[in-house]
Amino acid sequence: IIYLNEGWVPSSGGQLRLYPFPNDPIDVEPTAGKLVLFSSRNMLHRVLPSSRERYCITLWLSKAARENQIGKPLRPPLKEGSALNPVLENLEFRRLLAKAVYAQEWADSLVESHPDNEGRQLALQKHWKDVNIIKFVFRHILPRLEELKRSKGKGLVWFS
Repeated sequence: IIYLNEGWVPSSGGQLRLYPFPNDPIDVEPTAGKLVLFSSRNMLHRVLPSSRERYCITLWLSKAARENQIGKPLRPPLKEGSALNPVLENLEFRRLLAKAVYAQEWADSLVESHPDNEGRQLALQKHWKDVNIIKFVFRHILPRLEELKRSKGKGLVWFS
């Protein structure tokens, strides 16, 4: 994303919020000349409501599923006390867990970004259905991730 907004002030809103889960969210001001690069597939993100129009150039690159992922079923740890690091190192698990941990913000984004119609209602229903499935599958580690979110990552050791 390349932003084109001269004279943008933070009070206008419109920030890009990135969720580099399990780290804290990051807000990016849409100021002119700013370049932001991230994987939209692997980084939960949204645009916060804006009180004025904002302009940017967006380039989307897509690629078929990685060859090493094709045909391999996702098998999250199913035992209580499972280590978090192997789970968080898996991009697919991290993407799903971010959706569950930030479920309300994701739903708020749908409401703020789309008109109140049947399509938005269906998107919200699907979202909450997906979240419930994710919470069930990862039920043994989600409470630890919620605590990690509240503690702002204290106690998470990426490398030992």
